[in-house]
Amino acid sequence: VPALAGLVADDAAPPESPAEDDHGRVSALELSALARRDPGGAAAAAIEDLLASGAPAARRLAALAAGEARLAACRRRLADLADPAGEAEGDDDLRAEAVRALGKLDTPEVVEALLPALRDPAERVRQAAVDAVAQCGRFPGVVDLLLGRLEDPEGGDVRSAIEALSRIHDRRAVEPLKRLLYAARPEVRQAAVFALAVFDEDEVGSLPLMLLGSEDPVLRRSAAAVLGELGDPRTLEPLRLTLRDADPWVRYEAARAIGAIGDRRGAPALREALADPVGAVRLAAARALGELRDAEAVGPLLALAADPDEDVREAVVEAVGRLSGDAVLGALVSALGDVSWKVRTAAATALGRRAETSAQDALAALLDDPHPSARRAAELALERTGARQ
Repeated sequence: VPALAGLVADDAAPPESPAEDDHGRVSALELSALARRDPGGAAAAAIEDLLASGAPAARRLAALAAGEARLAACRRRLADLADPAGEAEGDDDLRAEAVRALGKLDTPEVVEALLPALRDPAERVRQAAVDAVAQCGRFPGVVDLLLGRLEDPEGGDVRSAIEALSRIHDRRAVEPLKRLLYAARPEVRQAAVFALAVFDEDEVGSLPLMLLGSEDPVLRRSAAAVLGELGDPRTLEPLRLTLRDADPWVRYEAARAIGAIGDRRGAPALREALADPVGAVRLAAARALGELRDAEAVGPLLALAADPDEDVREAVVEAVGRLSGDAVLGALVSALGDVSWKVRTAAATALGRRAETSAQDALAALLDDPHPSARRAAELALERTGARQ
């Protein structure tokens, strides 16, 4: 045990790193295995000591070990480390590891300690807290605690609480979530739409379909995104109509959703959307047509090869690279000379994926490109065409 603890506490791991040192991590897991067999023994005591006084890297590993060993004796120390305003305030990795460890203790007592982490400023800590709280959802009072968080739509933890409730899937959350559809913050309204879709048991997508007709563009946008995730081809027609919405970001999400559903019956509407006046919508339509492998889209896509928006041109090259046709190869080679490094990189990547040997000379010229991403894409493409070993 002292030898394993010494490896975990090894100062060789820089304090600012996540301490993914193999020796330290393996040693921490060995300690956790010993502590599981004897929760009151020397290994458990060593883990507690490291949590209390180790260097930051060692404390992260000790938190990992405490969670794996389910050491209830470490609950208070882990709660202190998980608190966004506690002693680990400046160490996102340590707080996240402490939150994960608390979740693994799997006891009702940890829930109160996890709630502050739902409003942590770091996304990865909040996500770890959502996972941990959802895992504890079967314990009495957990749903009530989360529902209490919904009473303040301006609270910093309301979105995390919404996600945790959707994961727990307790129908007591439905009415409070519906009230949040009218919250002042758009991100809260959006989270409520995604959560309510989980409870939408009457008919696939019935709530999002209804919200496509809302006066609130945030709700329409969120509804389109949810329909894309549900992936039901029966929603293609309302999504096709939504491509004419007055709000460009609603049209953007509708185009993405049609591509995600993967039904080629949505391709004609997407080809029309390539003429949208907003670049983001043209981009989404181009990407969706590439996902659908729509052979009839080659001509409309190539018509955007000179689009003023470099992101649209990049999406066009990526989409065309997935299609076949006499004009495709020439368009990809031509894109190697685009003024945007993003487009040149996308073109090289597409040619490499297709293993186009006839493009070797054009790809070789890109080896002197001023941007490293374009050069690297050319190198990989030439390897795939057999020009470089």
